Amino acid sequence: QTQIVYQNRNYAITDLENGDQVTATVQTVNNGYYVSRVDVNASANSTGSTGSANSQSLAGTVRQVDVNNGWFTVNSSNNGTITVSMPYNPTRSDLTRFQNLRSGDYVSLYVTVLNNARVELVRFN
Repeated sequence: QTQIVYQNRNYAITDLENGDQVTATVQTVNNGYYVSRVDVNASANSTGSTGSANSQSLAGTVRQVDVNNGWFTVNSSNNGTITVSMPYNPTRSDLTRFQNLRSGDYVSLYVTVLNNARVELVRFN
């Protein structure tokens, strides 16, 4: 039930990695405590959208699009199925392209790697 938030997007708790810098919201319940929310301040494996050793090109076929939560999946022959998260403040053209994505579309992207199954869009090529 813990909400995991990174760059205003919700993630699964299994997406947290060693070295992530986080702020936790702790609640008191029945003589105990639990974490109701974790805000990721800095990902251990991302240096932002300016480019880094974790940045790479990615191309493939769109399989699923979730406009409300800001992500889509791409099936790439080299990398299998990868989840691509939209950045917090995308360019207008990237946002429009994302909103018009449909399953079956071929895309070419430049991304920052967050972990082995999730990347963040830097830009559409």
